[in-house]
Amino acid sequence: MSNLPLVEEIHPMPDSEAAFLRLAKLPHCLFLDSARRESEQGRYSFISADPVDFIQLPARSASELETLEQRWGAFIGNSRADENLPPFQGGIAGLFSYDLGYSLETLPQPRNNEFNCPSLAVGLYDVVFAFDHQQNKAWLISQGFPETDPAARSKRAAARLQQFKEWLSAPLPDSWDKPHQSDCLDASDLVAQYDVSRLESVTSNFSPEAYHEAVSQAVDYIHNGDIFQVNISQRLLHPATDSSVELFLRTRHKNPAPFAGFFSLKGFDIVSC
Repeated sequence: MSNLPLVEEIHPMPDSEAAFLRLAKLPHCLFLDSARRESEQGRYSFISADPVDFIQLPARSASELETLEQRWGAFIGNSRADENLPPFQGGIAGLFSYDLGYSLETLPQPRNNEFNCPSLAVGLYDVVFAFDHQQNKAWLISQGFPETDPAARSKRAAARLQQFKEWLSAPLPDSWDKPHQSDCLDASDLVAQYDVSRLESVTSNFSPEAYHEAVSQAVDYIHNGDIFQVNISQRLLHPATDSSVELFLRTRHKNPAPFAGFFSLKGFDIVSC
């Protein structure tokens, strides 16, 4: 397996957004996006899709991490990294949610979870399109998963690399699916929502009075020495009108970040900018 991973540098380096758009309709597309590149933190971007296997488990499932190790441990253990390439070269990637903590220790249950987001949603990605924005270079890296026989794995790595090259040379999609009503929660399914002043159609799970009270209580806790720091969050919602891809593109242009991302799950898309 000394010839793996199979690597091909792509000349000239393509635009990472255009590459993402060509892969975005594939199953479980993942874009780890350094949209802001002025520092070392914004050096790399990674795009992958069509994983060889995918696990999505509901919140508070009892054995998330054990399931992950049992199914994929052998593949990862037999892989090696090329130190001359960007650090993610294929393997396990996806969502490890805060709720994954429930499989590690006993914690109070959240009061509400209407969206029923999974605690774990990860794929075994055999091909990665990796970008080094400092060097202005990009590579397709193919691992040959899930084959374990050296000859079969090398053959699969070559075939999958060629498949991704064809996908990446295809025309850009001219449209994206809008959210379907059947995919959305009705307002009656949500916890109580309160209008946010000056933001049309945006609601919060806090009323202004309740939020001010929470801040006041946190300040009292700090003065009493019970805590020294607190982050009081609120959930803001807006009805979905665009596709998740269009939302991601709009936010990465308006608010570029060194650790932005897009991830397509089963029944969910994650947009982070």
